[in-house]
Amino acid sequence: SSCAFATCASLLVSYDREGARRNCDLALSIVEMLNVQNSLPRVYANVYGGVHPYFERTEDAIKYHMKAYDVGIRVGDMTYAIINGYFYCGKSLLCGRELFLLKKECESIIEVATKYKQESKKTLLLPIVQAILTLIGQSDILMQKAEEMITSEFNLERGVWFFWRFLVAYIYCDYNVATHMLEKKRESEKELVRKFTAFGTIDFWEGLVFLAMAKKTKEKKWIYCIQESLSNVRNQAQSSPVHFRHRLLLLEAETASITGDVEYAAERYEIAVNAFDEYGYTNEQAIAYERAGDFFVSQHDGRAPQYYGKAQALYSQWGAQGKADHLGSNIPF
Repeated sequence: SSCAFATCASLLVSYDREGARRNCDLALSIVEMLNVQNSLPRVYANVYGGVHPYFERTEDAIKYHMKAYDVGIRVGDMTYAIINGYFYCGKSLLCGRELFLLKKECESIIEVATKYKQESKKTLLLPIVQAILTLIGQSDILMQKAEEMITSEFNLERGVWFFWRFLVAYIYCDYNVATHMLEKKRESEKELVRKFTAFGTIDFWEGLVFLAMAKKTKEKKWIYCIQESLSNVRNQAQSSPVHFRHRLLLLEAETASITGDVEYAAERYEIAVNAFDEYGYTNEQAIAYERAGDFFVSQHDGRAPQYYGKAQALYSQWGAQGKADHLGSNIPF
């Protein structure tokens, strides 16, 4: 059946990418040829939620998750409707969708989850909304303890909570909190075969935090972590350059900045921000420009203000006014 092929694909993807792709194609073909609406939400959740991120740009799957959400509500498959709604919201946040619009969409899906008593699935949506509120400046989640907010007993759901806290803390340059959240995520998932990969981007985000901690603490323990993240993203860039090459360039620039290769770092930052302009999402563009600004200001280079200015404008464009204001008040000149 289409569901069996889709489930098989999601299980295979960590070990046999081509096998997973073939099973996805079979599942989608069956759904399309037979117009099996009852199976569509489950198939799309497995294919576009579990396998697609390893091959294609995250944003390309978003429309399919919204379609599956609508179909799920129509055919009465509320569990997979909300799962696809969660995928839609999480991927949209990572893809830089305008935050005020995304906030309304997430709240609408949460209302549906509440109405149809999908409490466990609603738990996955709440940290996304909290992250959005923090970024737009309407909440100060960084002052709260994540553990007090996490009620789920399921380790994967706890891992999801810790990831969104980790991401927001990194964006706000609170690297100690980001590291703590990452450690909590790993601890909660250590017994799991499958972990939350942030739709295939976890190595990129972890690499950025490891690099930030290496700069901050000068401790050598971060070097191994950085090398592992770089290796993983390099492999991803080889298999999907459009999706990962710009991310790899930023990690390489950050790495050069901590090893003291100033000329190479400067060159890499400029190439990286140009690549993010072409392939990246607004939120990732903003981060790339901010990191470049950090580097150039550390070198007393006159280019720093233009990079910080561009970063601040991009955060505002994304709707993250809280972060834009935070950057404006913390620019070191």
